[in-house]
Amino acid sequence: MHNIFVDFFKSIRIFNVLAIACAQWIVSIVLKDSVFIAFFYTFLLSSMGYLQNNILDYNLDTLGKKRTNQFLTAYFNPLKNLIFGIHIFVSISTIYFLWNGNIIHGCMILANWFLLNLYNYFLKKYPLIGNITVALLSSNVILYIFWLQDNLNPANGLFLGFIFVLSLLREIVKDIEDKDVDMHYGYQTLPILLPLNIVKAITSFLSFIILCILLFMEFPLWGKGLVSLLMLLQIGSTFKNHISLASTLLKAIFFIGIVILGVKI
Repeated sequence: MHNIFVDFFKSIRIFNVLAIACAQWIVSIVLKDSVFIAFFYTFLLSSMGYLQNNILDYNLDTLGKKRTNQFLTAYFNPLKNLIFGIHIFVSISTIYFLWNGNIIHGCMILANWFLLNLYNYFLKKYPLIGNITVALLSSNVILYIFWLQDNLNPANGLFLGFIFVLSLLREIVKDIEDKDVDMHYGYQTLPILLPLNIVKAITSFLSFIILCILLFMEFPLWGKGLVSLLMLLQIGSTFKNHISLASTLLKAIFFIGIVILGVKI
């Protein structure tokens, strides 16, 4: 029972989902009903997306992690029905918000629901386009709050670009880490299609873009210095094939950036 309980939280990537909620909370200027609606639907869609992805990749994950997810094994068919129910609920919610003129909630829920399904069912196997889709979802989490609070300005637009490129970079780094398992299941990610040195050169180019964006962002000097240091460590880790460390560093940069922005706001 303990293993099933643990596997449940792993299946919905509870730490990632809570971190997303935390990121939205940090960049919120005023907590009001509309923001809590954004929290709820982002939490629901993120959890559903991770669970759906784990169900679709059940065999792949079992091979890669060399263990069976006991929660998914025990409740495989009921979970598929649950996901179908969430699809129906999200569809009705989207119609409700759009019908009542709440364009922000309607558009953001629809966009994120559409991108999640597009990625999970079709795009994750293909080079770059799948990575770009995840990067869009990552930046949409923050865009949702900015748009709700009428806080879309050039400075925050630059931050959204920072999050987008950072997420794109992390997805490519993760593809390097998962190369062997992905190849076994016929995926066509960049590390499978291109020589590793070329993929690493692409990650270096994206890292350089992030550092350039950072120069123009309204971060305090200490924040720019910390993010730059972690980016340089990430570049070194990637080239030395410490891919798991590089991926962790990129995740840390994401949330450090969120915290710095929250302090500035």
